[in-house]
Amino acid sequence: MAKVELVDKLRDGDHDAFKQVFQEHYEALCSFLLTMGLFDRAIVEDIAQGCFITLWEKRSSLRGGSSLRAFLFTMGYRRFLNRIKKEKRHVSALEELKYVSMIKNIAEDDEFRSKRHFQLWKLIDELPERCKQVLLLHKVQGLSYVEIANELGISIKTVESQMRIAYIKIRAGFQGDGMESKE
Repeated sequence: MAKVELVDKLRDGDHDAFKQVFQEHYEALCSFLLTMGLFDRAIVEDIAQGCFITLWEKRSSLRGGSSLRAFLFTMGYRRFLNRIKKEKRHVSALEELKYVSMIKNIAEDDEFRSKRHFQLWKLIDELPERCKQVLLLHKVQGLSYVEIANELGISIKTVESQMRIAYIKIRAGFQGDGMESKE
């Protein structure tokens, strides 16, 4: 399910959409909280679960372009800070900067991945019909080269050739549009 569609369904109260968001982000949120210095798994899970409860309660205020990951991580961090304040601990300015940097990177990474994903599908759509068909059978349906060859009535070498052409065109499309990987 596309990110915007997922946010829309969540906003409309779709329980399956909420379950998908939970499955996609719960462990990452717990790991994030553990890196912030919470070493008690029970406390981490309490905070993470509270974030998801709040997400459900405030779902009507979500916008289609909202980054659920950034929303949850920001909420988790704020709850982490509140917990520290209650325990009379202080968060140093360095930790605050670390958080701001991490949240900014998360949002940028989400935006980059979203643009890259859109660009990939655009490039796939522009492939010659046979290349597109072979690529989708292999990557989306998970068929082997032999299965593709049998299904389309072509040789395995033709399948390999079409895959190579697809990869070359997609790679060239990313390089030509300045969408090279950030890594």
